[in-house]
Amino acid sequence: MSWWLFLWVPLWIIAGIVALALLLLLIIVVLLAIPIKYNAVAVTKGGKYSIRVRAKYLFATYTYIRKTGETKTQLKVAGRVLRNSQDKSKTEQKTEKSISKESKTSDESTTSKKSTTTKPKGFHTSSTVQKPKDNFFTRTKERFITTRDKIYSIIYNPDRKRFTRWTITAIKKTIRSLKPKRISIEGTVGFADPALTGLLIGGTDAFATVANLRDHIQIAPKFDIDQTEINLKAKIEGKLSLLKFVMPTISWATKCGTVLLFRKIQNKISGGKK
Repeated sequence: MSWWLFLWVPLWIIAGIVALALLLLLIIVVLLAIPIKYNAVAVTKGGKYSIRVRAKYLFATYTYIRKTGETKTQLKVAGRVLRNSQDKSKTEQKTEKSISKESKTSDESTTSKKSTTTKPKGFHTSSTVQKPKDNFFTRTKERFITTRDKIYSIIYNPDRKRFTRWTITAIKKTIRSLKPKRISIEGTVGFADPALTGLLIGGTDAFATVANLRDHIQIAPKFDIDQTEINLKAKIEGKLSLLKFVMPTISWATKCGTVLLFRKIQNKISGGKK
């Protein structure tokens, strides 16, 4: 009866460890599945600009505000402000720079005084220090050989078509996961040279047509002006799912690793038979 109990306890321990691992895996998957909501607004008007970025995940909210000569960051968790920082003004930065410069000059003067002190007779200092020879050419040659071998292994790899297809699909899925739900850019742009204004507007329209953003980008030109005027307002809003962002890379690494492992086993078996 005692040996049954001896086996029963380790089985319960193993079952508990497996259940705990599955629970942790489930929690990680749920946390990755919850999306990060973000929105950003950028405005330029009269030579001044302002940027506001806000991201929200579960009970945490991060806000970043950048204006002309001013930056603010704030972190809130469950309605409580945990971090609220603001950059110093330009005058305070100038005073700090001047103080640091004065300290540097004082340090340099003290070091120069120390260096000018007389040394005892018979004391000689060697100005030239022997450094180990730098084998630059040998290192570059080795790097060139290693990169050449890697390129050859990729080109002559029988599975390169599969790797290329998997890589392209992973990149497409990753970019698709970053695509915002709403985007809008509107305003007016004008330069002193009307040709430059027309060139910019034409390039913007072409990009909007190719990217299927014709209804979201509305920029009007200004031709009869003497100075550059850029008055724009851009908005971006969307959700970022970490699970959708990470899964393409995980699947790509799993597929490539499985194929490489299978090739290694196959090569070992073929080598053993020879």
